[in-house]
Amino acid sequence: MALGLSLAVCDYDRTRAIFDGRAKIEGCDITAVPLEPEEAFHRAFKFSEFDISEISLSSYIMTTARGDAHYIAIPAFVSRLFRHSGIYIRSDRGIARAADLKGKTIGLPEYQITANVWIRGILKDEYGIAPADIKWRRGGLEDPGRDERAAIALPPEIELYEPGLALFGGPDGMDPVRRLLPMVEDVRLLALEVGLAEAVASLVAGAGFSSVEILDDLAGHERVVVGRR
Repeated sequence: MALGLSLAVCDYDRTRAIFDGRAKIEGCDITAVPLEPEEAFHRAFKFSEFDISEISLSSYIMTTARGDAHYIAIPAFVSRLFRHSGIYIRSDRGIARAADLKGKTIGLPEYQITANVWIRGILKDEYGIAPADIKWRRGGLEDPGRDERAAIALPPEIELYEPGLALFGGPDGMDPVRRLLPMVEDVRLLALEVGLAEAVASLVAGAGFSSVEILDDLAGHERVVVGRR
């Protein structure tokens, strides 16, 4: 009997054979899920959602070092990039060279992202700019309020701030759902991918959906709330 395993990895040219069936894994029945790296990393480190996953090297090293890693890494590097081109600047801030970044404010989705670790190393080793010389601001590009995928503890000299504008969920995190529900009064079928499934289900039921169901993801975590009228 084949062993059923879930696999999350980006649809790279070097992984496509898994998705189209050309590359088989002997003795295994693989459910391959094509995901962008950041989504795969988040779901792997937050929820241990997949049996096999492409993961962040920096997050893996950090969680392994403190003894709470849920995955075992193998040396299969499906993505390698130079990170010197990963900094984007405003043209009105007097930044003409890398050394001018000292004392500036830099935004990033997560402090621990491997690309950011490389960039901080480049700034320190090549330009003498220590992480404490920069004011770091965290916030997702498309998901305000984005948190670190794995817990981090930074030295006190590191300034990492999450702007208040990114924290739009209210005291219980449900304000976006409350704002959404009046907009879907005529919708007969509603499906929401969420983190706090029971709280969202309660709000959906209170909005007039007669049937409310919570569906699990591949790892058995409550992930989707479905409401029907």
